[in-house]
Amino acid sequence: MTEQRLNKSLWCVRLAKTRTGAARLVAAGKVRINGERALKPSQLVHTGDVVTATPLGGLKVLRVIDATERRVSANIAETLYEDFTPEDGVNIGDIVIQAILQDRGIITGDIVEFGLGEPLFPIGSNNPRLPMAACGRH
Repeated sequence: MTEQRLNKSLWCVRLAKTRTGAARLVAAGKVRINGERALKPSQLVHTGDVVTATPLGGLKVLRVIDATERRVSANIAETLYEDFTPEDGVNIGDIVIQAILQDRGIITGDIVEFGLGEPLFPIGSNNPRLPMAACGRH
């Protein structure tokens, strides 16, 4: 897969019961792609993107591995993404930021191996390992 519409992707992997429901999630501001709020259901999702969504009040943090043209069973859907949904108490922002930085080759390591609620690194600091451009901030 190179790209797929966000609402279709959410529907195919069973984060929404219908494509219209997926579009409503996006319109309500409950979906982010790589840490940035998705503005339109037609926004494209690419392999490697980290999608954060809050369907039905629950939180899901997923990295896209592949896509399908049709809605699939839950077992098959689980093969289309890596699930980084944190356990209770884990700082969500750290997981999303770390996943993005890993994709960009800036950091390495296991995404879920850091302290509960502790920031991975201070955002906005003068950390020489993390240029501000790496987080999309200029």
